[in-house]
Amino acid sequence: RLHGDVDALVFTGELGDACARMRQLVCLGLERFGFLLDSEKNWKNPVGGVREVSTPQSFSKVLVVRSHEELSMALQSVTAVAEQLPVQTSGHVPVRTAARRYRDDSEARARLGGAEGGIDGALRVVAGAAGLYMASHNVDQLTNPMVAQVGLMYTVAGQTNDVGYFRPFVSHARDEKLLLMREVFHIRDEPESMYGVTMDEAADLLYRDREDVLLERIVSKYLFYKRGHEFVLVGGSDARHVPTDWPTNMDTKVAAALSLPMVWATNVASALMPGETDSSLVERIVTTANGIRPRGDLKHVPFAGIILTDVPEPKLAALKVKAAAALAQEKIHLIATVPSHPKLLVRTVRDIASALDARIMYSRSANSLDGVDVSSVIIASATVDKLLERIVKRAGMVDPIVAAALPDSLVSTFRAEFTKFVGRAGDEVHIRVKDVGQLMAAMGYSPSARWLRSVITEVDRTGSGEAPIDFQTFLRLVLHRRDDAGENAAGSGGVVAGPLVLTNAARVDILFTLLLASLSANFPRVAGVLLTDAPDEAAFSEDVLQILRGMEAVGLPVLCAPLDTFSAASRLQGPQGLPPGGMLTGSSRVKLQVIQDLFAGSTCPNFVRVMLEGKAARTEMTSYIFQHSIAIKAKATRRRVVLPEGSDGRVLEAAAELLDRDLCDVILLGDPEEVLWMAKVNNADVSRATIMDPRTADDLEEMSEALSKLRGMDKHAAVELVSLENNWYAAMLIFMGKADGVVSAANMSPTQSLRPALQILRSGDGGLVSSVLFMLLPDRVYVFGDCAVNVDPTPEQLADIAAASAQSAAALGIQPRVAMISYATGMSNTGPNVDKIRKATALAKAKDPSLLIEGPLQFDAAVHPDVAALKCKGQSVEVAGKATVCIFPDLNTGNTTSKAVHQATKCVAVGPVMQGLVLPFNVVPFAATSKDIVTTVLVTCVQAHAAREIYPGSLVPP
Repeated sequence: RLHGDVDALVFTGELGDACARMRQLVCLGLERFGFLLDSEKNWKNPVGGVREVSTPQSFSKVLVVRSHEELSMALQSVTAVAEQLPVQTSGHVPVRTAARRYRDDSEARARLGGAEGGIDGALRVVAGAAGLYMASHNVDQLTNPMVAQVGLMYTVAGQTNDVGYFRPFVSHARDEKLLLMREVFHIRDEPESMYGVTMDEAADLLYRDREDVLLERIVSKYLFYKRGHEFVLVGGSDARHVPTDWPTNMDTKVAAALSLPMVWATNVASALMPGETDSSLVERIVTTANGIRPRGDLKHVPFAGIILTDVPEPKLAALKVKAAAALAQEKIHLIATVPSHPKLLVRTVRDIASALDARIMYSRSANSLDGVDVSSVIIASATVDKLLERIVKRAGMVDPIVAAALPDSLVSTFRAEFTKFVGRAGDEVHIRVKDVGQLMAAMGYSPSARWLRSVITEVDRTGSGEAPIDFQTFLRLVLHRRDDAGENAAGSGGVVAGPLVLTNAARVDILFTLLLASLSANFPRVAGVLLTDAPDEAAFSEDVLQILRGMEAVGLPVLCAPLDTFSAASRLQGPQGLPPGGMLTGSSRVKLQVIQDLFAGSTCPNFVRVMLEGKAARTEMTSYIFQHSIAIKAKATRRRVVLPEGSDGRVLEAAAELLDRDLCDVILLGDPEEVLWMAKVNNADVSRATIMDPRTADDLEEMSEALSKLRGMDKHAAVELVSLENNWYAAMLIFMGKADGVVSAANMSPTQSLRPALQILRSGDGGLVSSVLFMLLPDRVYVFGDCAVNVDPTPEQLADIAAASAQSAAALGIQPRVAMISYATGMSNTGPNVDKIRKATALAKAKDPSLLIEGPLQFDAAVHPDVAALKCKGQSVEVAGKATVCIFPDLNTGNTTSKAVHQATKCVAVGPVMQGLVLPFNVVPFAATSKDIVTTVLVTCVQAHAAREIYPGSLVPP
């Protein structure tokens, strides 16, 4: 599947790093693919963490990576034993003391780490941010991802009057999550403006490998929405409603594109396994946090920290200390520890009514529906006596599950697994309740933590998990797991808890039987009756309605829904049905109040305060924001751009994209037949482009005449230049006002491409012509100058380049902070080259005192805050560590550095973009992609708009 493109074969884990024979057998069949195992190295005793066991001739490396499973197991064993053994008094260090000392040392190290691991580190991440991206990672469907977003929104909305909410992905235009936020927090924006794309649109773009377009659309809508708000909370995708092949790091990619810090909310602490200790739970929390944090190519995304949600009350105090300390060791900030609440883990009648668009036919109070918890759903289609019997049995948990309910073969399999787990056979064999999860996992089931907790509380009232259960009881639990996985355990804290009965509206006998039975003190509680195939009250006779209106003592809610019984049951209990934790709507009064109270007492006040202090801050320029902003400006100005290499495949792809997005008008130069043929080969639609052949152009005579007068050259020579050199013809097109800008050099050297521009488009005052490159990294945009024109500029020229580059950056929305690059920082060294930089910096400051410029600075000190803090210690700096414009001392340094950055980061490089010309004539390097060309054209359009305000028409002298 990898087509031979394999860098290494890695053996690890207990078997991989310990069994040389196994490695030999695996590689025996892989020799023809280039995996050549060195037998001596393979059988040699392992030394070090990573070792290579392949021969020098092996096409791919074969590595052995030693794991630390033994150490991990030892530490877990020490912790487990420490919680059971008494403190020993012998001379050696007791196990419990050793375990405690290990934990205490970890916590002490976390405290010494201070700002890196605690809330102070999170404060530094969010300070100055214009918003926050909140993503969710839940280990089961019991926790609604919106709980954390609503909770944080409550804390934010209480301290600012202008807060917005945005979702990159929604299920549809009237997404219920948007409607929830609009209603609860009184957001007046239209739902259509509050999201990026629908999930169907996102899936289609990802399928067509157009992730770049997907992110651009999200950025475009977010920036437009953000204009009307001081602070915006961005809610991440809901893992319950994404396609199966959805990228796991999509939320992080969107946060990077929007230049927002991230917070992850996770309920990993809620899934307590039977017998799990605090230490193993903390270890699981740390593993989860490391798995969801930005990493790899996205590790630059600011990570504010995690919020632990749905934490069991008994574990709350311990986790606040232990989890924070352990996470601090990984430089992860624990922002809040939010306790669980039973009302957030149940479905209410209100939830079901919202999910089914049901109407209330009868209830004592509409508000009381929030306090009615639905423990399960019973579909009533049999006779009334059978329904009553089923309700009674369900309520008492005495529903006898007999072996006949399962195939004999499956029962035999279950019995064999049960006996194997216990280790002996017989009729009186028992297991402990807390072992149910392990046994079911061994049988191929994946019971949720919530279900396991419900088993313990249902079967073992002590809650210890030590109660014995026999095979018949276990079989009943398995069948309950198989058939009723969507049903919750008993109500968990509601005013009323019981099953909801679904039946057809024609079953009036069932309706009135349940209303009458609910008056009996000996009948179990029923949450309500939902009548299907009934859009409204018109589905019932007037006699039925009159009886319902006359009831006052009955507290049983009655609802009607337009769906049939099967559809209603599927929507509630199917794979995409109502989650066990219900749903949140603007009318979920009880749940919303619970969320507000929980987060008010759990979220660090300083975190919210610092986050909001940056609400009006400028959004840091990222590559997507940069490309979006110049695209908007280019589209608004509608300029004509000339592409001289009209038959180049990359140029044609770029032209097709520009025309398809309606960003500008395009003129392609070349033989029309060749251009159209190459467009067909490259599947590029350039039908809306203007194709011009300079050799046969109608204005060739006019162009040649103008060039001859301008340069004082022979008329015949001018005709040859304009007709045979596309760049000369392109330069004359903009000189004579027939186009606005040129992008060239896709297949020629910059020197060749720039020659006509330097001779035709220089400014009349003879000012310096220079260039800059816009380096579009994922998390920021750098401006590099000069990387293409001036070989060894003087201090005066460097000062001019710095000033011009700062103006170019500002014109494209980048705040200019100019660093004059050298091999020394500050006063750390002297010499002719360093002195040249010092002089150039002083000249630039003298010409424009408002310019933020510093030098000399080494590149790392210019762009990296931590390096700047060390190398500029004790100095007052405004640029070091946060430079956006880097001016290099000569062409050799600038050109080499820009190419190194481009190749190492695979970023988009725009330019060289020329400075000092009266009209824009820009170039792209040999290795430019169609994406590079598109972005350079957009920059050219922005330049052309400014230039045409000064030179609106032809530059030919009258």
